[in-house]
Amino acid sequence: VVGSGIGGLCCAAMLGLYGYSVAVFESHYSTGGCAHGFTIADKKLGGNFYFDTGPSFFSGLNPDLPSKSSNPLRTVLDAIGEKVECVPYETFGLMFPEGEFTHTTQFGEIGGVLEQVSGAGAMKQWKSLMEKMEPLAGAVAAMPTAALRADIGVALTAGKFLPNFAKTNPLENLKLTKPFSSIVDGAGVSDKFTKNWLDLLCFCLSGLPAAGTITAEMAMMMGEFYEPGAIMDCPKGGARGIVDALVRGIEKRGGSI
Repeated sequence: VVGSGIGGLCCAAMLGLYGYSVAVFESHYSTGGCAHGFTIADKKLGGNFYFDTGPSFFSGLNPDLPSKSSNPLRTVLDAIGEKVECVPYETFGLMFPEGEFTHTTQFGEIGGVLEQVSGAGAMKQWKSLMEKMEPLAGAVAAMPTAALRADIGVALTAGKFLPNFAKTNPLENLKLTKPFSSIVDGAGVSDKFTKNWLDLLCFCLSGLPAAGTITAEMAMMMGEFYEPGAIMDCPKGGARGIVDALVRGIEKRGGSI
């Protein structure tokens, strides 16, 4: 496997699980790709500063909470028998040019950040977007990622989930592979603050703005991010905690990096 980003490590860990002899090659000084993190020593203080890199938002990884079949990373971690210790949280601070706010699941509702910044018109646009996303989130949840494969065996692994998937709108499902920006535009979202927030949310998830992030990823995350009582996960050690868990899963089965 060439590259030790989270995708490469997941690939290698699953290959090792199925009995393959695995070697991962990486030209960088650390595993993890963009999620490697780094440490800088401070001689004056006599200690180290640790900087996290890569994705900023995670959900569904906490081993103390039930897993969802629509979460591919949790599926891999469960399969290889590794856990990522997480700190759960429900709110976080936002520092924008428009002011400082506390983000909650009520972001687009009465009294939420969106109303405070952009008013009722933006709230209406947000509601339209969430209505567009609801069936897409359902489509993602209807077909577990572990059931998808690229050979004829897909008939066995995915077949039992087809009845649920068939209940969804085929034309809507085609939107899952399109850029998320097309869904945002189709929902009539024109408020600048809302579009900037969605770009930031996409960037924190994928490293790209809405125009470069596929809708399937956002369908899963928006459904979890804004559902009532939603809980997010902060991996202990940052994204590096995820990378270390995948590395353990590779090395304990004889793989090398």
